[in-house]
Amino acid sequence: MGVKKGSETGKETFHLLKAGMRPAALYVIFITVAIFSYYKFLDADFFENKLETVLIETKANISNEGGWEAFSKKASLDEEIDQDSFLQDQEDSLRNIMFSALPQASYSLLALTMTALFYSLLMALFFKLMSKHFKTSIPD
Repeated sequence: MGVKKGSETGKETFHLLKAGMRPAALYVIFITVAIFSYYKFLDADFFENKLETVLIETKANISNEGGWEAFSKKASLDEEIDQDSFLQDQEDSLRNIMFSALPQASYSLLALTMTALFYSLLMALFFKLMSKHFKTSIPD
């Protein structure tokens, strides 16, 4: 068996990481498709209700600040923007960034991929340490 070079050890770690990510990738894709399908087809009104709630809260905040003029000054908005265009811009932005099925699935895809990568790295390091401890080689 002999002494291993650094690049050979790095290759083993990479192969272990890659082996751990294969099943995780299938899981991540499956869960992401399930999340997208759920919010797109099964509970299609979820984001519309959330968006409506946020817009109602925004209108209440405008009223609590003393009307549109006080709110726009406090929020440092352009004087040319009126309340209706502001609310429409807010609705469009929230719908495109947060309150629809595609962004929710995209955020979930990123989070699940990072989690799978982290756990695969932990398992690769665990297997490397165990193989050194028990003086066994890691299968390809």
